[in-house]
Amino acid sequence: MYFTRLAGVLLLALLFSSCATQSKFFEADAFSESEKAIGEKLHQEADYLALIKCVQWEQSGSQWLGYKSVLSGAIFKKNGKYWILTAGHIRMPGEKTTSIEVCFKNQKDKYYKAKIFYREFQKSVSGVDLAILEIQDKDFTFTGKTAVFGDSGKIQLGDLVVSLGHPDDHFWFYSLGRIKDMFYKNGSAAPYQLEHAAWSGYGGSGGPILNKDGEVIGMNIMIYVGKQFSISTRVTALTSETIKKVIETKLP
Repeated sequence: MYFTRLAGVLLLALLFSSCATQSKFFEADAFSESEKAIGEKLHQEADYLALIKCVQWEQSGSQWLGYKSVLSGAIFKKNGKYWILTAGHIRMPGEKTTSIEVCFKNQKDKYYKAKIFYREFQKSVSGVDLAILEIQDKDFTFTGKTAVFGDSGKIQLGDLVVSLGHPDDHFWFYSLGRIKDMFYKNGSAAPYQLEHAAWSGYGGSGGPILNKDGEVIGMNIMIYVGKQFSISTRVTALTSETIKKVIETKLP
């Protein structure tokens, strides 16, 4: 498991969970009825939300031990081809991945085989944690709405966000929160990471976060939790500007 202790708060990767659609509002934030309606609408339109199931193997002494994991993701299109965005800790250092299957919100009963096309995982608080999956099935079709990336350089503290994913045994889940912090590198105009307070948990890794217009402005990668082990108080996300740079440079 990927985790770091910071000043008495446990920083955890949104690793894995294994369910009907549900929603949750973070108690410290207040939302108007119109904001709640925005969240419901964007969730209903999120055909692109992906459920990713993996079979992993890790070495323990001379043996390899297998386990199953679940992550979240989003399908998008570049140059006429579909790709799936998720978190880089879909495979941790030293592990082997023998199976990846993906289904989507608008076709939940159909699973497709996928493989890791590109992965970047920097084991640090400020590192990139991102993977892009390629679908292997020749019969793959997708007729729904794909993810559209927005401009994370325009976000402001307090902005509404809608978080999508599969945290803590809640499939096809959404929650509302607000932007709490933004982080910059080398004097850049746009943040490379942000923090928000939309509830999440294990299995939410790779889930997209949306602005009020339904654009993807980030991807969940880590949670901060307090005394209640799986209750997130802050969620760290890569911003869309960070994600778009990888897509532009690493995909054909």
